[in-house]
Amino acid sequence: MELKIIIVICIYDRFENLRKWAHAWQQCEQMGAKLYIVNNQSPGIDVDFWRKYCENREINYIERENVGFETGIIQDVVTGKLLQDEWDVLFFMTDDTLPISKNFVPLYIEELLKPDIGVVCMEISGMYTPHVRTTGWCIKKEEADKLTFIETPISKKEECYHFEHTGGEDTLMAQILNMKKRVVQQSDIENSAIWDTHHTKLNRWEQWHKEFPQYN
Repeated sequence: MELKIIIVICIYDRFENLRKWAHAWQQCEQMGAKLYIVNNQSPGIDVDFWRKYCENREINYIERENVGFETGIIQDVVTGKLLQDEWDVLFFMTDDTLPISKNFVPLYIEELLKPDIGVVCMEISGMYTPHVRTTGWCIKKEEADKLTFIETPISKKEECYHFEHTGGEDTLMAQILNMKKRVVQQSDIENSAIWDTHHTKLNRWEQWHKEFPQYN
């Protein structure tokens, strides 16, 4: 049976990041995945232009009121509020996290389908407490359906931090571990198939331009 994969990118007003994603995505091994750009709308965005830009590249565009930041989107997806599509795997990223390898989808899915794995992520951070950095990670629907959130809807930055790293047994990582599943990185951070362009220790632009040439 073919996996139904959705890739959800949270984006605010950084159109240049959308351009980079569109350029890279057209060259990636997609495994039939659907790419969704969820625009947590900022004042002044030309929504019609953004939507048409995505539609011309077979990318799904969703305009969304900016409530709950990234975690608000995660909550809306896993609770079925945001998307009507059925899915087996959710891959969630922020827009400043980019593919750095054309085969990032199969690399992450290969890890995720191992029987004891609950989440595959770009980085497990040790800051505050070991936690999944929610800038890039994927999960199967079976585990996603069991996730809980401190509030419905998530609306405050503190509630986002609670889900990511301050919430004790409520964090994403703790919830997965309590399901008796493991949380793993796809690779060490320096060689990950996706790259957080805001990661202060890593500059992989040369590699990105080599992997996805002719971007201007």
